[in-house]
Amino acid sequence: MTAKAYSQVNVLGDYLEKPSGFGGWMKTIFQTQEVKLQLALPTRCFLRLKMFCEDLQEYNNSNNNLELSFDELVELLLEDIVEFYAKTNNPLQLNKHFKNLEKLPLAVSSFTQRKEKFIVRLDRKLIFKLEMLLADIAEFEEDHSHSVEKILTLCLFNFLAEIFRGNGEAMRKSIIKRIK
Repeated sequence: MTAKAYSQVNVLGDYLEKPSGFGGWMKTIFQTQEVKLQLALPTRCFLRLKMFCEDLQEYNNSNNNLELSFDELVELLLEDIVEFYAKTNNPLQLNKHFKNLEKLPLAVSSFTQRKEKFIVRLDRKLIFKLEMLLADIAEFEEDHSHSVEKILTLCLFNFLAEIFRGNGEAMRKSIIKRIK
């Protein structure tokens, strides 16, 4: 039986269906630590998130040079989900949270905006953990529509919404504290 794919890269599926013998061994040896995912956001949202990363570097109050790429921002948001799940081990709570994110009004974007497709490089292990979470949710709600890409997009929208609500400074300080 083939496992459901929860992302374009299907890290969980690769692990579950790992071929045996020399081919399986070679695949394991040459697996990269990073995977590439394609996400799509309205162009304005994508540009605003990139600008947040640049602003964080440019207007850092300390003398330390901080760098935050867009990929690193996405990975920080992914780490938040994975760490929360590791602490709570409650897939139903996160499923409810994901559903609530889907219901938030998208004040940060318009459905008519052109979408920008872009590639993000993320840690394979983090993708695996989020796919495991989505598989755990499927134990209770088999037909859920969550995917890694969809969850990351919702998190990016939520992040932007927090900035637009006036919480940008707090978000900036939190990120600086984490990456120092």
